[in-house]
Amino acid sequence: MLTTWLNTSPGVQYRYVNPTASRHLSGPRGARFFPLKLTGPLDTDVPVEAFFDRITDFDWLAHRVMRNGGHVSRIDPAREPGIGLGWNIGFIRNRKAQSVRVKIEQFDRPTTISVSARSETLEAMMQATVISMDRFRSRLVTRTIIHPRNIRAAIMVQFAKIRQTQLNSRFDETVMMLVEEMVNEHKTMDCV
Repeated sequence: MLTTWLNTSPGVQYRYVNPTASRHLSGPRGARFFPLKLTGPLDTDVPVEAFFDRITDFDWLAHRVMRNGGHVSRIDPAREPGIGLGWNIGFIRNRKAQSVRVKIEQFDRPTTISVSARSETLEAMMQATVISMDRFRSRLVTRTIIHPRNIRAAIMVQFAKIRQTQLNSRFDETVMMLVEEMVNEHKTMDCV
């Protein structure tokens, strides 16, 4: 029990709270950084199960990263996709080597997948949900939350928040381009 000159009541218990152990990321001296949130829907003419299988084709995604000059190494030996599956991804950005650790947090076939990513400066959580619109069409709803891990990243995220609308539209375009590439490549593989 700890009593100070501010607390004259000896019945009050104090406990130490570690600011970095909280669920939200904390910066220096416990200052909280506000996350950047990106969301967007995408409609496609592929049934739900087939579409979910295409967006969770992790081998295709790893090959795409390697085609763009990155390095991908698998963390665990499991072959089936599911919770705990993860990768270490390395790449060069602005003439500097970067690394990201990616891990699947939630995998509910055929509707939801949540992926967490952690780098030296940022931590992100992406959730992709596939919704059936009818028998032959589905909608992909993505939600990404990016937390900065240091002051420099916090400033970068705050500047990005100023351009939130433009950033959200660029994010939607990138997701749409990636999904269309996946769907088209799978269609050509199915035809062969």
